[in-house]
Amino acid sequence: DMLFVLEREADEIYEKKPELDISEIRREQEAISRYLSGWSMTHFVNSRSGVVPTVRQVEAIIGDWLLDQNRCK
Repeated sequence: DMLFVLEREADEIYEKKPELDISEIRREQEAISRYLSGWSMTHFVNSRSGVVPTVRQVEAIIGDWLLDQNRCK
C-alpha cells in the first residue's frame, strides 16, 4: 500500500478554497503530517507546480518502488 499526501502552502490553498482560514489550514496540515509521517508507505508530494509535475512525482515514486520490488525477487 502507498499513501500520497499532496502538499501545498496554506495561503495557496486558501486562494483556491477559502472555506477555512489560513491558520486552520496550517493546523490541519500539521496534524496530518504528524499522524502520517510515521507510516513507512506515506509519501509527501509537493503539488505547487500543478497537475502534470505532481503526477510525474507520484509516477516516479511508484516506479522506484516497483524497481525495488523486482530487485528483491
